[in-house]
Amino acid sequence: MQSSFWTDPDRDFEDPIGRRRRIVFTLVATALVGFLMSGVWGPGIALGQGQRGDGVLGERVLDHLRSSGGYDTMSVVEIDRAGSREVRLGPDPGRHWEFGSITKTFTGHVLADAVERGEVNLDDRLALHLPELAAAEVGDVTLGELASHRAGVPRLLPSEQRRAPLAALTLRDPYRATTEEVIEESRALQLSGRGDYAYSNLGAELLGHALARATGFQDWTAMVRARLLEPLGMQDVVFAADPGSVPDDRVRAHQTNGRTPQPWAAEGALPAGVSTWITEADATRFATALLDGSAPGMKALEPTAEVGGEGRIGLFWHLSPGPEDQTFTWHNGGTFGGSSILLLDRDAHKAVLVLNNSATSVDRLGAGLIAEDSTPQPLPGILEIVAFLVVALGAWWITRRARAATRRIELVVAGIDLLTIALFTAMIGAWFVIPGWLHGVAVGLGAGGLLLSIRGAESLPWWGPRPQTDKIQLSISVVLLLVVIGLRVV
Repeated sequence: MQSSFWTDPDRDFEDPIGRRRRIVFTLVATALVGFLMSGVWGPGIALGQGQRGDGVLGERVLDHLRSSGGYDTMSVVEIDRAGSREVRLGPDPGRHWEFGSITKTFTGHVLADAVERGEVNLDDRLALHLPELAAAEVGDVTLGELASHRAGVPRLLPSEQRRAPLAALTLRDPYRATTEEVIEESRALQLSGRGDYAYSNLGAELLGHALARATGFQDWTAMVRARLLEPLGMQDVVFAADPGSVPDDRVRAHQTNGRTPQPWAAEGALPAGVSTWITEADATRFATALLDGSAPGMKALEPTAEVGGEGRIGLFWHLSPGPEDQTFTWHNGGTFGGSSILLLDRDAHKAVLVLNNSATSVDRLGAGLIAEDSTPQPLPGILEIVAFLVVALGAWWITRRARAATRRIELVVAGIDLLTIALFTAMIGAWFVIPGWLHGVAVGLGAGGLLLSIRGAESLPWWGPRPQTDKIQLSISVVLLLVVIGLRVV
């Protein structure tokens, strides 16, 4: 076979300058391709487009964000003594947003209100209101411990914990239990670290269902509507107990890598905030009532326990110190496709609410706005560096294997493995710790190294002295690739 500039291995010895140029050109080209391809991953919308509402607030939001990576559409509301201002950034015209775990504070207010009414006490044992748990270890924890995440209850039900890893990859709903199933499965729970702060969705669920029993309502939803939402005029809040209840006019959710998750919906998990959908208007009514003290159960915002360091917690509300002796009372929320935060500076009569339709956190944005801190987002920290190194080292490892190949099948296996890593890391989307473009560049460099390794491959045999071993390696790589593709399309 006639040799060529690309396939003739002797050219490396004869023309080292040409070899270096070829390597640089190939790596730059493939890195550029990876960079350009990353543009189709993730929402990546320029949030300044389609800006509606208060322009000054919008500019402040954009100034804090510095980058639109991972965001698609968000709504920001700022409330002070002069009134409220709202700005929406991004293209989605939907009306209902995922509120997430901020919903837990609804239960906190109803609990504080029920204590004022004399219906319950914070030191009531859980089994007093859920007698099915009288013989269970969890039945001995108190309502106050549950409301401050100090009951030692696991974060999720055991069945949810088993489903969670696969659900995180497939973006399917990990929550399925009814109220009865939550209570029944909790009978076998083993507590750990009771008295210490440990965030628990399950604890919030048990408290919500117990409180509904204690106050004489049919379920948690009916209790929260009657005791909190209706008095505040919050008529449009939707609690989706099943997939068919998810509002059609919702702002469509996104993972930070652009994937669309299945909406969460489970009746038993509603008190944890797994499927609360709220409008800007109702969320603003809630925040305003918290500032002017008209919300039922205002004692929910008062601290009841230490959370470690300088933090404290009330009935689900967290209290953290801010600059200049400020105290911020807050709760955030996060689902597979949404993030939110509500912060209060009660002394300054100020609140900031952020609703976002992607899993990219808005915590820093909300904290910066309420503290009036215009400091840009910090430079990448250790998590960002580790995330990038995982992708880059994976690409480097495959390239190294390919460059040392003694048979063609090794190059085929390396190519399949690179594709598997690229698809898997794009699927899980670490865009909340590294930008999508950086991921694309890393994968592109790996592809470039693989292309360089193909040069001279025509002189290599397809199989080694033990073809069966090569076939086993090929089969393993193909199976892993099919598994990743299956997780992506399931």
